[in-house]
Amino acid sequence: MIKLPQPAWFDALLLKKHQGDSIKLKHDTIYVSPSKSGLGFLGIAVLNFILGINYQNNLILAVSYLMFVMLLMCLIYAFSNFNGLLIEVAGIKDDFADKRPSVTFKIDNQKQRYDIQIEHIETKEKSILKRIKSNEFLEVFLPVKRGKHTLGRFKILTHYPFGLVTIWSYLISDKHVYAYPIQIETELPKDSFILSEKGEKALDDYALAEDFNELKSYREGMSIHRISWRHFAKNKELLVKDYQAPDKSASYGFDFDKVSGTKEDKLSQLSFLVVQAEIAQQSYALKLPNRLITLSQGNNHKKQCLEALSEA
Repeated sequence: MIKLPQPAWFDALLLKKHQGDSIKLKHDTIYVSPSKSGLGFLGIAVLNFILGINYQNNLILAVSYLMFVMLLMCLIYAFSNFNGLLIEVAGIKDDFADKRPSVTFKIDNQKQRYDIQIEHIETKEKSILKRIKSNEFLEVFLPVKRGKHTLGRFKILTHYPFGLVTIWSYLISDKHVYAYPIQIETELPKDSFILSEKGEKALDDYALAEDFNELKSYREGMSIHRISWRHFAKNKELLVKDYQAPDKSASYGFDFDKVSGTKEDKLSQLSFLVVQAEIAQQSYALKLPNRLITLSQGNNHKKQCLEALSEA
């Protein structure tokens, strides 16, 4: 496909015609261009036509005509394969930056289609469906850095049937996706504040001490330092040592200023502590330089804390 500079008016036109969380592909939202292979194929057809005229060779002329017809048929089949598709953003999955957030698209289809690709233009990440018989879902992963990101521009394209033409369209979404800080395993700092049920601070070693309680099956996100390797060597089963704080009503408060390291290291450690507190079903608060999230627990609270760490 030929890549040409896009003037400002063209970008404005794209926003007008393609902005939203869904798009139906039709004649005024579909663009056509020869692919690199198609340009080479067209060049050979033109060369055959010139040679056929110069040498008055009807066989060479016939070959050139067939090549032109084939290219035209590719355009027709490609447009038919693309036309009428309804594509919409079905879901956004926030995740840690090292696990890659993703966007799921629903492709509403009434007939069999082939070779439909969706590419995120900023990251060049794409996913492909080779054959679509009915409604399908396609997930595109976004390898982005920590932060809150606008989804932006996606390119929907096909090279069907022979790769000689490229037919494409755009979907421009203003929804957001969060890439949470990569977790760095750490211990709870000794000078982190711990709140009791009454809201009183308890910073002594007794409040921070932990007593062994029981062995539990390992789950994703649990600290590997607490794995009982002796039991693993004996029974080939991953078990984690569960510790119990003397004051079960204590609730944790994670403070950005109390964690050591660079800014990114601090955010990564706080990310780990938030996840661990949620696994332990412990209430927790989060204090950042420009924001304070009050004491709570649950998936919504965890999501709020991780989003705040992403934007910090």
